[in-house]
Amino acid sequence: MATQLEHQSERLTSTSTTSLLFTLPAELRLDIFGFCIPRKCAIKVTSAMYRPYGVEPLVSTRDPSPTSDRFANTRPHWTNILHVSKQMSDECLSILYGDNLFEVYLNKGGEAMLKKTFSKENLQRIRFILAISPGPCFTGELNPPDIPFWAMIIPDLKLFEWVTQPDKSAEQNMSDTMIKQGLKGWMEWTDSYSDCFGEFLVAGLEFKMRFDKGDDEYRKIGRLFFRRGPFFKKNG
Repeated sequence: MATQLEHQSERLTSTSTTSLLFTLPAELRLDIFGFCIPRKCAIKVTSAMYRPYGVEPLVSTRDPSPTSDRFANTRPHWTNILHVSKQMSDECLSILYGDNLFEVYLNKGGEAMLKKTFSKENLQRIRFILAISPGPCFTGELNPPDIPFWAMIIPDLKLFEWVTQPDKSAEQNMSDTMIKQGLKGWMEWTDSYSDCFGEFLVAGLEFKMRFDKGDDEYRKIGRLFFRRGPFFKKNG
């Protein structure tokens, strides 16, 4: 039978291995973590904008000046917090994926890049997605929706918007005949995404469709605003 001294020793050992940080209420603890990692930011997801940085998510802290190396800072300092402990990593990843907006460009490999880059577990942490499609004057390749991907993503979202960003310069350089010729294919492609999204929408998920220029400093989805551009200034 264990003595009183042994019981006391066990209590001391168990409490000594628990950081005081994790004795705080979860809501307060997550607020603290929020000062250490990016949140309320818009993350642009295209095949051209993503590159591995060693940890997830793949976010850019690059200097926005055109003369700088776009991907010079390949291991941002704030990612060190993900390596402290499993519990801290899990809670911080939930903030990184759940408190930021992912701008998924449907005509620029956004779906494939998310699947290639992020684990399934982290993809299911995402809560805000802005799906961006080109206007009817787009002349590039339009691939069909990745149905298994959206079946996994949509049910866990809080806010989901589908935006069409028309290319004004392309419209000006195209004749009415050319626009009409491309319109049928564009409408069929749009219908395929509409059917896909509609299949997986769930009760309680706010879903909207709209046109957008996409040139503002902030992205608005629902009543929330997410800052665009580099997450941190180089001198910040």
